[in-house]
Amino acid sequence: MVKKEQIQEVGKSVWIGVILFFSAVLFLMQSGDINHLKLFSDNLLWIIGAYIFGTIAVRFLFSLEICRKGAFLFQGEAIIWWVFLVFTVLSVILPFIPEYMRDIMLVNIFVLILMMLGNYLHMRYISKELNGGAWQKDFVLIEDLKRKPRNEEEFIKFIILYCEKNALELEILQYGEPAKVKMGGRVYTVKIVEYCSLSNGVAYAMEFRCE
Repeated sequence: MVKKEQIQEVGKSVWIGVILFFSAVLFLMQSGDINHLKLFSDNLLWIIGAYIFGTIAVRFLFSLEICRKGAFLFQGEAIIWWVFLVFTVLSVILPFIPEYMRDIMLVNIFVLILMMLGNYLHMRYISKELNGGAWQKDFVLIEDLKRKPRNEEEFIKFIILYCEKNALELEILQYGEPAKVKMGGRVYTVKIVEYCSLSNGVAYAMEFRCE
């Protein structure tokens, strides 16, 4: 199970890295920067590898327990100070970076913000709209988690705690991830999903899909 999750994490990182790479290429094409397009072409594998490796490294750091415990430092009003700090640092170092690299960095940051915002809004839509809809086949319920379950046993424990909190009768039909459970007389497939929270970075949730 751990190996499967690791493969999924690497796959997502590769996908994000590729998107960032092509956003840089599209920017250079749009700006007509032929010289640096040729540079990208001549060093294609190195550059796209750097994007992918960098994305994997960042996602790995954010997945560490020490980083997740420190998530409170980026919540509430603290976000304003972090934004101010980041922009201050950028204003100092950007003049020393070549113009084309500076522009690419800004484009990549913009793309990342769009991806995070889109993912966040999508998950919020599922959580608020579908949770309030009619109970029917493919009904989806989202329950936010403070952290990702460490293993299958803890995943099942989270499901049990959710049912206890909401006074729901629970029958576990299939262990593992995804799991199959019966809650309140209805059968659900339960799995872990992740989304980008504007305050916490990568956030995790349990998705209950009614069958």
